[in-house]
Amino acid sequence: MTYNKPYLTPSAAVAHAENRHGITVSEKTLAKLRCIGGGPSFHKFGKSVFYTEEAIDAWIDERMSGPLPHPLEAIEVIFIANHLLRILDRIPAPN
Repeated sequence: MTYNKPYLTPSAAVAHAENRHGITVSEKTLAKLRCIGGGPSFHKFGKSVFYTEEAIDAWIDERMSGPLPHPLEAIEVIFIANHLLRILDRIPAPN
């Protein structure tokens, strides 16, 4: 049987995350996440732990947020929302 799916050791998974995505994650973090959950899917062979590149990539993609607004844009949105609330407070409630 020929099997071409490369398995990564935890140290190789850490290097993959850094090299492909620029994401720093430690082997200790991966070990903790294997126990408590929330990490990338993994395989075991005896006591050895392995990851696939696809699992590391999918885990990073799931955790990555979308683009965030510039801090000044966020402040402007808050300012406008507060201003609108003040205007709405001045409008009398219907009877």
